[in-house]
Amino acid sequence: MVGYITLHRKIKEHWIFDDPVLFKLWVTMLLDAKFSDTERRVNGAVVSIKRGQLVFGLEQWSREHKVTCSKLRTLLKNLEKCGMISRQKTNKYSLITITNYDEYQIGDRQSAGKGQAKGRQKAGSEESKEGEEGKQGSPQKSAPVSIDGFLRRCKDSGEQPIPEDHKVFEYAEDVGIPLDLLRLCWLEFVEQMQGKGKRYKDWRAAFLNYVRNNYLKLWFIDNGQYLLTTQGKQAQIKHRGKL
Repeated sequence: MVGYITLHRKIKEHWIFDDPVLFKLWVTMLLDAKFSDTERRVNGAVVSIKRGQLVFGLEQWSREHKVTCSKLRTLLKNLEKCGMISRQKTNKYSLITITNYDEYQIGDRQSAGKGQAKGRQKAGSEESKEGEEGKQGSPQKSAPVSIDGFLRRCKDSGEQPIPEDHKVFEYAEDVGIPLDLLRLCWLEFVEQMQGKGKRYKDWRAAFLNYVRNNYLKLWFIDNGQYLLTTQGKQAQIKHRGKL
């Protein structure tokens, strides 16, 4: 990798500078963003990457920089909320766009640095946000299939049934559902769907819906804390070898 990026001294006054992990993430994304339009092969497919964009793998970045996926999701969400980046998600990676990349990576360096330090990035288009849920993975873009068929497709394609970037993790984090309860919910969800013979086009969206509505009645909230119901305790005992 050759070349350089512009980084104004005023970045020290920006709120991202106060979080070492967030600052490292931001600078790394600036370094990894493409300076010109290009194409790259990702997981066997050719991906078009525009200037100011980068391919970001949550799990890979987590492993390389020893930061949990949960922490990364929170940081990326904060950058999105502030309009500094926008994301197009797939089942294995995200295509991240650094908003207003041209404003501070070309031309006058002083004005560029000021724009960066003040966080003048604007939010990505609403169209890309609305389309994210439909881009969660290729195994669902077909006719309705059983849960076993969906799991086989995921295994054959090397995909995770619920990718780390899926919205169910963001939802769980937003409302405070512990990851161990989310894992328990997935195991119970799969077992019940196998027994009922349900067929869906998008099993990930179906699972998200079950989590949001607590259809399996595995937990309840007491003073802001998630606790297991009787059904939840029974499911925990049943699936203890997989938790």
